[in-house]
Amino acid sequence: LAGYLGDNCMPWFLYGAKVSPGLRKDVTALYGARGASGEILNPGWPRYVLGGARVAIAAVANSDDPNGGIVVTTRSPHALRNGDQIRVRGLPEGVVDPAVHAAWVVDPVTIELPLVTRVSTDPRTEDLSEAVIVREDGLLSTEAIAAIESRNAVFEWASRRQRILETVLKHRADILSLVELDDYEGFFKGELAAKGYDSVYRKRPRQVSRDGCGIFWRRSQFKLQASEGLEFEDGRDAKQRVVKDRTCVIALLQSVQELGPPLVVISTHLARNPEDSAMTKLRARQLAQLVHALTQFCEAQHVPQSSPVVLMGDFNAQHFGEIRGIARAVFQVHGKPAHSFLWNAVDVPSGFTSGTDCRKVRIDIVMYQPTLLQLIDVSTLPDLSSTGPIPNLEHPSDHLPVRCEFQIKGDHKRLRHIAKNWLDCIAGKMRLVPLSDDELLEAFNLFDRSNSGVVSPADLEECLADLDFDVSDGFVDRVFGLGSVQNGAMGLTEDGFVEAYKSCLTHHRLRCRDDLERAFRFFDVNNNGELTLEELKHSLQEVSPIEYDFDSLEQLMARGGGKLTCAEFCDAIARLSIGGGESYRRKLNLVCRSPVPGVLTRRSSA
Repeated sequence: LAGYLGDNCMPWFLYGAKVSPGLRKDVTALYGARGASGEILNPGWPRYVLGGARVAIAAVANSDDPNGGIVVTTRSPHALRNGDQIRVRGLPEGVVDPAVHAAWVVDPVTIELPLVTRVSTDPRTEDLSEAVIVREDGLLSTEAIAAIESRNAVFEWASRRQRILETVLKHRADILSLVELDDYEGFFKGELAAKGYDSVYRKRPRQVSRDGCGIFWRRSQFKLQASEGLEFEDGRDAKQRVVKDRTCVIALLQSVQELGPPLVVISTHLARNPEDSAMTKLRARQLAQLVHALTQFCEAQHVPQSSPVVLMGDFNAQHFGEIRGIARAVFQVHGKPAHSFLWNAVDVPSGFTSGTDCRKVRIDIVMYQPTLLQLIDVSTLPDLSSTGPIPNLEHPSDHLPVRCEFQIKGDHKRLRHIAKNWLDCIAGKMRLVPLSDDELLEAFNLFDRSNSGVVSPADLEECLADLDFDVSDGFVDRVFGLGSVQNGAMGLTEDGFVEAYKSCLTHHRLRCRDDLERAFRFFDVNNNGELTLEELKHSLQEVSPIEYDFDSLEQLMARGGGKLTCAEFCDAIARLSIGGGESYRRKLNLVCRSPVPGVLTRRSSA
């Protein structure tokens, strides 16, 4: 919780007063009300909760009803009530009299207000965009205002930043991600440097936003090899200027002893309002840009695929899987290379990470790759039911810290994990994280004990025993029943080994199955259970940071005769997940045709 945003008088806090959801919406509307020129109409506490607060109007027009007044379209619909005055420059004042008329909602942002004098076609009406509605009654009582102000001491920054520092140091972390961080140069950089931490920081691009994202690491454990920042592009405004608000920072850290591969650490803070489903599109676009930047960063720095990636930050999403699934579809349908983190990352389990009077949510995330990192421990988050909303004296932020302990897997342990993944997919035992092309090649080489270029039945049986992998009788015979003969012996070539894996890799087998199903519902704009080419084109253009080859997209859609059900969409995306070592066209061919003869099929693995 940034210092400049930590104030109990903000609409999303207001601790100490009983504020209903409807009243909070009214306060929020008046707090954010802006005039036609962008000026804040009710600057500063407590003006937006007192009588005389103003609400911006976007448009005023005559009612279709000849006996009616005018129709007002407002940017702040929640703040309109009977009794409100409307003042339009150059026109007489009108008042909504609840005893005579009622203001009623025509749609979520349009209110019809009867006036003493109707709007004419007089040139005076050209400046109606500068109209405002004036609230004559206040939203909060004097007692409520005093109660809110009395709780502001816990938000006071000079003492709160010290308590945040103490909380951070208490966890004795080797690597830290701090987001919504606005006192970096003046406090946290120096204080944590004195405690043995080096750091990188990226400020949010908006001038009025003073916070950003920071990564800190113990200099006794790690050294920085490279870093990069990214400003997310959210679209364009009315003047076609690129809109930027949020950011992320990436750091490549190598152990001081230079043991093992380097570690890629990402810190980010995505678009706000997790309760607003309309913001999902923007958060998905930001995550897709992050994956694109990660891919380019690792290519430029020649980071090996064996280097673990850890992503930390505030996703501001009620369903992490939804924006993950959308980002996965963006890259897999496009066919552009994407870092394997896109598919084989999972999030650390935790409880609610933020609790105020108006929400209790899990929106903060740590994502990692289980093929490369073993999760050893996760701290138990405190139960806020007994302490009340945060921040308070015990918890200095409105978010709780998520602390994790990982162990980097050695090569042998990592290879065993990959080999078991292949077996789990073929045997149909467990839901799994899909392997990349490079990992499949490593698995094939592990199974090919004799280094002959073919995995024989004897090789497979030896690996099953070595991995202590329990299978039913006849499993080996079924695997090789459809194999090809190589040099007079039955076996699986590298291509057969990969295609056997693909033929069993339906979306039902994926740990991220729910992510893809949520992504399908996002793309299915008309919610009819079928995805058309136009729906997919429209959605991908809105969230993708990369240009699309729609010929390839049409080829994918042809699999379902121009439409895809949820199962067909998820299966196609799942099989496209194996990329990088083969061309996209070949991947599409494998997706769009029936399983290739000579390899294991789903039916034969049953």
